[in-house]
Amino acid sequence: MGEPVTFRSLLDLERLPTLDYIEGLQNIGLLAKSSKCSKCGCGMYLGEKSEVSDGFVWRCNKTGCKTAKSLRKGTFFSQSNMPLSKILLLAYMWCRKFSHDHVQHELGVSSETIVNWYNYFRKVTISIMELKSEPIGGQDMIVQIEESMFSKSKSKSGAKRSRQWILAGVELNGTKCFFVKNDNQDAETLVPLLKKYVLPGSRIYSDNWKADECLGEKGYEDMITNHSVKFVQGDANTYKTEGLCKSVKKSFPQCYGKKEMLDSYMAEFMWRRFRSSAICLFTQFLEDAATVYKASQ
Repeated sequence: MGEPVTFRSLLDLERLPTLDYIEGLQNIGLLAKSSKCSKCGCGMYLGEKSEVSDGFVWRCNKTGCKTAKSLRKGTFFSQSNMPLSKILLLAYMWCRKFSHDHVQHELGVSSETIVNWYNYFRKVTISIMELKSEPIGGQDMIVQIEESMFSKSKSKSGAKRSRQWILAGVELNGTKCFFVKNDNQDAETLVPLLKKYVLPGSRIYSDNWKADECLGEKGYEDMITNHSVKFVQGDANTYKTEGLCKSVKKSFPQCYGKKEMLDSYMAEFMWRRFRSSAICLFTQFLEDAATVYKASQ
């Protein structure tokens, strides 16, 4: 797992004996290493079964007990009968941001299948970011704040789209960031959000978000006095980074104007940024998937 995985190396893994392939997934934590019979409580072993796509199932060790169950039960793979190797290829291509056309060409799967799996992968990032979420900034660290609307005035059919305001923040020289939906753009809402997501002692900067205007005099003083933050004024170029919301819109144009999908796309963006130092994003994703979907016995 120390070396970055390539598409070719994944294809080479398909040539492994089935049990070796299964063992590799067990070592990552994506498949259980052992199992117990739900009827008698005895241990189970991996037995061959040619009729299933995995070639093996869990079988009860007890003489006379014919209980068997899928390797996938209670795992990341439980909702699909697609070959395990193809699911891993899909995950690799998602991590590497392959286009849908490219995935369709290489794997021979439908556009609907790709969309469903990519949505499923994003659910992993939602769970991981919930687990790893923590306030950003800290003593004298610069946090850039911005607000942006995710909306299109009309869809292709001419119907009005729902609008969603987002409050976002990022550490200027770090990987931590946050996105939070914020339709009530008043001090009563903004002050608690900033206190929740930005650590005391931070230096808050924005070139398009006027803290004193947005927070009001009372909220502005509250943040300075009770949360020990400083609001930085100065040349925009001093702290300039590409806006987070702009980056999300550019990376995931399909989410623009789709309020119901916004959480998952923002989670994916934060996860990719959070895991940017990983030697191999694909192996990191598999480890994260194993964390979220702990293979049960």
